[in-house]
Amino acid sequence: MERIAAIVIAVCMVVIAGAFGAVLYRVAGLTIGEAAAVALALILVFVLLEGQKLRERDRRLLEARLEDLNRFSGTLAREVQHLEDRVASIETGATDTAEDRLGGLVTDFARLETRIGRLAEEVGRARDEASEAHAVGVEASRRLDLRPAPVPLAPVAVVEAEEPVTRAPVAERKVGDEPLSDAELVRAVKSAIEDDRIELFLQPIVTLPQRKVRYYEALTRLRGPDGELIRPSEFLPIAEREGILAKLDNLVLFRAVQVLRRLTARNRDLGIFCNLGLATVVDAAMLQEMHGFLEANRALAGQIVLEFSQKTVRAMGPVEIETLGALADLGFRFSVDQVRDLKTDLVDLADRGVRFLKINAGLLLHRSDELRSDIHPADLADLLARHGIELIADHIESETAVVDLLDFDLKFGQGNLFSPAKPVRAEILQGPVPAEPKRVAAR
Repeated sequence: MERIAAIVIAVCMVVIAGAFGAVLYRVAGLTIGEAAAVALALILVFVLLEGQKLRERDRRLLEARLEDLNRFSGTLAREVQHLEDRVASIETGATDTAEDRLGGLVTDFARLETRIGRLAEEVGRARDEASEAHAVGVEASRRLDLRPAPVPLAPVAVVEAEEPVTRAPVAERKVGDEPLSDAELVRAVKSAIEDDRIELFLQPIVTLPQRKVRYYEALTRLRGPDGELIRPSEFLPIAEREGILAKLDNLVLFRAVQVLRRLTARNRDLGIFCNLGLATVVDAAMLQEMHGFLEANRALAGQIVLEFSQKTVRAMGPVEIETLGALADLGFRFSVDQVRDLKTDLVDLADRGVRFLKINAGLLLHRSDELRSDIHPADLADLLARHGIELIADHIESETAVVDLLDFDLKFGQGNLFSPAKPVRAEILQGPVPAEPKRVAAR
């Protein structure tokens, strides 16, 4: 249709121009050449006007199409955003539901595990009682010259959870069969450190309610001359009093880095807590040397958490604070344990690099009057989180405590309920390790 219209318009232009030329030739007295020139000029004017008209029409059409396209794009963008919002809400709902269900399952399994443990203890007690009865019967038979039939003992199945770097826990006892004097205990502690009878134990710090291992706390144990473990409550005061705590801290931090390298080779999400004692923290030269060692291992900064007691933090002077600030600049984080007084400047702690606070679960649940604080313990986790600090409840011993602590919105827990401290396997401390510093501090 547009082509026919264009032909008709062209014919009309020629007819009009020709008629105009004929009028000029007959009426105005122009020659044929002059009349033809005027007619051609008129046709050219018609063509130019028609071209301008066509361009104007095309421009209006293009603008209309661009406007339609913009409206369509806006509508499409709104629909895509709406779709994304729906997908996000569905994913969030599904995740929350899955986590809630998983948390419930984990709690149920934990309760079942506790009941199985209690059943195993009862069976063990029954076996011990049967053994004692059997021994009494044997003694009585020996005196009466009788031979009793053997008493069968019920077998007890022991199932141990597989730990990545630890072996079964070892019971802690005093050195030897008889209590040692103070002098003997000092000699035993010095001998254990000098002869490198130092063992590293790990206790997991788990997420709640999932109970997934997120960190390990490195704990120190010494072995006495008879190969039995010396309790920390026995050797730590002696090591600090005799001035050998720094050497002990040096070895422990070095071994903790060894273990951490093995752990992070399989799981980069795991970390390790290392304690620092008061005698080491107040030694400015020791802190400077520790800074050099940790700077050489700054690739592990995100996994190493240096832990101090609240008493140690309050004993720090300007030099110690400055040195720890340099460690914080390297990316290392800090934790404060044995917390009993929360009337402190949380902003200052956060600025120093403190990211974790540990409080005894018993204090949180039953002895809030001993925990100096202006707010209820149930609100502590939210208060600390606003300052970038996570609250960890330690010394958790029962399922009831876990259920109650979940109401406090805690994310981490630690205690024998989840796992007692277990010694690191010997092979973990063998093989390639980072260069050992001359002197380093941690416990």
